[in-house]
Amino acid sequence: MSGPEHYSFGEKYFKWSRSNPPPEIWLKVENPAMTSGINEAMLYLPQTSVEDARVLDVGVGGAKVVDLLLQSGFSPKNITGIDISPTIISLAKKLGQGANYCVADITNPKITKKLSQEAPFDLITCSMVFNHLTDSQLIFALSNIFNLLVDRGSLVALVPYPKKSKRSDLIDANDGYVLCNDIAPWGDIVQYHHRNFAQYFETIEMSGFIPHFQSFCRPNSPVETTNRLLIVARKDVQFKNSLINHNLGPELINRHNYSR
Repeated sequence: MSGPEHYSFGEKYFKWSRSNPPPEIWLKVENPAMTSGINEAMLYLPQTSVEDARVLDVGVGGAKVVDLLLQSGFSPKNITGIDISPTIISLAKKLGQGANYCVADITNPKITKKLSQEAPFDLITCSMVFNHLTDSQLIFALSNIFNLLVDRGSLVALVPYPKKSKRSDLIDANDGYVLCNDIAPWGDIVQYHHRNFAQYFETIEMSGFIPHFQSFCRPNSPVETTNRLLIVARKDVQFKNSLINHNLGPELINRHNYSR
């Protein structure tokens, strides 16, 4: 697949994510948002029991979402976590959660074959991952998520709104607006691909999903001020026309109303 490489998190991020007390972004935003999304998705599980449901967590990071899945009653043997970082996967395996972890790229068309033993999944979670993908990578990721889900399976995704979208270093990179050289809380310089919420909704719907729950998260924190959008969407069993089949470029995601 063409386009720049993903930003790969490493040991520094993992230690920051698993720190005690937990980062404020986790306490104020990700934890309550993803808990709400998982609870909503559990109402529509194709499986009759939570214990039998198969779950995929995309972008393991600090494995905090896997913690939430375990707390919600999902069986560790039925939870698979993937990340493009071998370091992250190695550290996650040492947590002793009992979940299955492997190095994999959600944007790679071959991922359905790589996860053929674990798939199909009843639920796929994806917290703060889409904002690290270019437009074309996002389209490939959503197509793979669609193919990895069972019919009427659910996607729970959390994405940020670009609070710094008026900065001068937010540039048109031909495959998504990129905010360069943003310093992350754990000290690394990270690239973010910024989209507004309407663009995320449109792309998710055009990728074969029916959003049925959304929540606009406004953190009550002087430290963490970025608004976020939680989307819970189900796989549309009647969807047949993958965006990838159109051979469309990054212009697929409508940017004419994007205010910088």
